[in-house]
Amino acid sequence: GIDLVSGNWINFMNAGDSFYNKKVLEKVFKNDYKDIDVIYGDHKVIYPNRTRIAKAGNIKDVWKGSQFCHQSTFISSKVHKLNKFNLYNRIGADFEFFYNLYKQNNKFEYVDVVVANYSAGGLSDIKRVDSIVGWWNVVKKDTKVNLYYVWIILKEIMKNWVKKLV
Repeated sequence: GIDLVSGNWINFMNAGDSFYNKKVLEKVFKNDYKDIDVIYGDHKVIYPNRTRIAKAGNIKDVWKGSQFCHQSTFISSKVHKLNKFNLYNRIGADFEFFYNLYKQNNKFEYVDVVVANYSAGGLSDIKRVDSIVGWWNVVKKDTKVNLYYVWIILKEIMKNWVKKLV
């Protein structure tokens, strides 16, 4: 589908996801993004019993894992046609895609807009440790990065252990 796009921007939504409201596109595109490759914003996470607004992180922290959900992004179609998702990365293709764009010095722009309604419970939520390990496999490694990932994996394992006890 990426190759068939004729517009300037691409956004991906999964089943159950949607734009936050009818004004999102108007709010996001009130500015000219001629020199920007990826526009990203915040998203609303929808759980079975509650919702919360998730603020996007700083793109400079992308080595720590996903800083935004892909549903809250708009990717330049020119850039996306040259950079496709790694279809062999089952859980983290979107993270790998954005990480590689950042490492290639593509230009990211944060917009202070809640862009998407995101339904929790997808594969990366259910298999959280696998998702984190997937991020770790993608990023450039050094002692700081390795210690960070060991720490967040241990935290996730402990959270799962506590949930089973409660």
